[in-house]
Amino acid sequence: MKTVLGVLLVAGIVVAGCGGSTDSDEDQIRSLTGTFAQNMKDEKYADACESYSPAAIEAMEAEFSSCEETMELASSLLTDEDLDLLMDDGTGEVEITGDTATLTYEGDTTNYEKVDGTWMMAEEN
Repeated sequence: MKTVLGVLLVAGIVVAGCGGSTDSDEDQIRSLTGTFAQNMKDEKYADACESYSPAAIEAMEAEFSSCEETMELASSLLTDEDLDLLMDDGTGEVEITGDTATLTYEGDTTNYEKVDGTWMMAEEN
């Protein structure tokens, strides 16, 4: 089964989390991942792109014409089951080191970074 994270790794990008609340960093990352998955499921690609850091969007646009095009391509490779699993806040293992983090889910690891105090999906290292 292809996961959202796996598909995004194939696209050369990686997922990150959101912030701006009193939730723990891990909770913020899990929440953003769930919101991102819901936006993908609902085909709200512009909203899904808001989860990414400016550097991640720049990397996407270097390979594709836009972040939205990248999300649409990734969406075509995902099942509702994949997205439903990512919308579960308990999915995957989060590891945080300062202003960077990873989420590992079904063998795929994605990177997150804090940008101006907000967790965002980061480009692949």
